[in-house]
Amino acid sequence: MEEKDLVAAVRQRLKAEGPAVRYSIDVERCAEGTSRVQVCERVEAVTLTARDYDVLGFLAIARRLTADQLIALSFPGRHITIAYRRLAMLAAARPGGGGYVRQDFFFGARQERAKVAAWAVTNDGYNAVAPLLPYLRAYSTTPAVVANLQHDLWLNDLFVAMATARGAPVSPGDLPFRWLCDTDRPIAFRTLDDNAAFKTNLLRPDAIVELPFAQRRIFIEAERGTHTISPMSTMNAGATTMKARRYGLFVAAPIGAEAQTTAYRSTFPDGYRPELLFLVHSEWRRVHVLEALQAEHAKDANPPDFPVHVMTFDKARELLTSALPAGWTPAFSVARPRAQARPAAEKSVAATGLKPAPRARVRVGDAQLLKDGFNVLLDELKSRGGTKDLRAEVRSTVRKTREFIVWLVEGAAAGSSKTWSGAEKRQTRPTVAPSDEGNRKSG
Repeated sequence: MEEKDLVAAVRQRLKAEGPAVRYSIDVERCAEGTSRVQVCERVEAVTLTARDYDVLGFLAIARRLTADQLIALSFPGRHITIAYRRLAMLAAARPGGGGYVRQDFFFGARQERAKVAAWAVTNDGYNAVAPLLPYLRAYSTTPAVVANLQHDLWLNDLFVAMATARGAPVSPGDLPFRWLCDTDRPIAFRTLDDNAAFKTNLLRPDAIVELPFAQRRIFIEAERGTHTISPMSTMNAGATTMKARRYGLFVAAPIGAEAQTTAYRSTFPDGYRPELLFLVHSEWRRVHVLEALQAEHAKDANPPDFPVHVMTFDKARELLTSALPAGWTPAFSVARPRAQARPAAEKSVAATGLKPAPRARVRVGDAQLLKDGFNVLLDELKSRGGTKDLRAEVRSTVRKTREFIVWLVEGAAAGSSKTWSGAEKRQTRPTVAPSDEGNRKSG
């Protein structure tokens, strides 16, 4: 059996029966005996960068995003392979098959049968970014079911449109709005029913958009067409008109024995003006939902003063992006040349609230180890005739490498954090014969 066929068979067996980790497979062929296959877990050594924190922050806010959505937020103008390579490293950054992110899959509905991948944070990823986004609440990071995954990705297109409305890339800490999608935390409140008895109601908004600058709070209900618009029975709690009625009670109906406040004011005492947005997938549904809501509003003798919007995706994007502060621009809205990438990264770290780590200094022991290893190579090269038989560019590389190692050792001993520019020269040179120029040792 060929080695590539053997490796493919081992990977297939591990995928079916092994833990969900990344593997490194080595094959030791033996002509006379049995070949050996060594399998070990492959863990990527990852140091989180400012952009990694941005990616984790967006995933923690939206819960699930596709690679295209992440590229629009944090990798604009980059090839998709760059984003996938970094996400793969973040997914394999922890031993035991864990990482900072996880990939979930689903097959598109209707005619879209393509396999779609979505990325989400793991517990480690959420814990890494939670201190930077204090308004987020802890939630379960278990994989989503297929129906919820497709629904969430469609809704998160609206989040991406808001975040990138003034340019990209952008940092989560720089956003002038808060996007809350705590779908596993329903809002419970009690109101009086028609029989003067208290009744418990539940609201499960798909997302809540808070705009501190405009003092607005918009509850979003994403309608994919799976629920009835106007139900035949009031027991159909998922119908569109029933949702609108519960939101009206939440905002306007008094609660408590003295009836001095509403459930909305009790839950959100900040004074933000509430609004409701039904996000629908087609113009046909928008028209019919709007007609049903207007009919219900006409039946109510005392309708609540509560703005309700019914919009398709394009109109909803216009509504939400127009509510952003006029003077807000993200930290990275202007493209910078590659030579100025470092100041941009430092500005992103400041925007997210992270303290940039000081530039690492090389330890003396590590620099000395590098010098000793280079000297061993020079000894071996000298025993084989030195550098006189090497090409000119190879001799130049040996000389520059030697100068760099000497500069590195001297800088490590002095505690310097300067960057090598290639122009530094050794300050003191040992006295050697000109013919031995290529065989000198570093130090």
